[in-house]
Amino acid sequence: MTLTYKIQEAMELQRETEALRVDVPKQDIALSRQCGIDPIDVQAFREVSGRGVMIIVRCPKATARAWHGLIPPKPISVKDKSGSSGVVVTSEGNMYVSDYDLMSIWRRRPPILSSSYVWSPSATVPDFLANCLA
Repeated sequence: MTLTYKIQEAMELQRETEALRVDVPKQDIALSRQCGIDPIDVQAFREVSGRGVMIIVRCPKATARAWHGLIPPKPISVKDKSGSSGVVVTSEGNMYVSDYDLMSIWRRRPPILSSSYVWSPSATVPDFLANCLA
């Protein structure tokens, strides 16, 4: 149990260091610790939210944050639950991370909010959000 915790802690520090290297604000990193979303994605969500876009996501376990981008996201076909680390290992030996689900994106188009965006699993969150604003 101690080994898992220490690896988890090291990976979280590495992800935060990477985020600081690409100028992610410290408040976005702090929020990422609470919601389990990658700091770079938190920055992207914050930036587009200020432009009349409402983003609805289901956050993963906060401990999964360290593994996003390193372990594939858990597909809908995998029914096993992730453990305290946010990672699940299937009976076939495949590892998946508990990811966040982008439920919908709404854009303010007075006088209403409209939803017309489709998520592509191959898109990064910052790239997808940029396309939504185009």
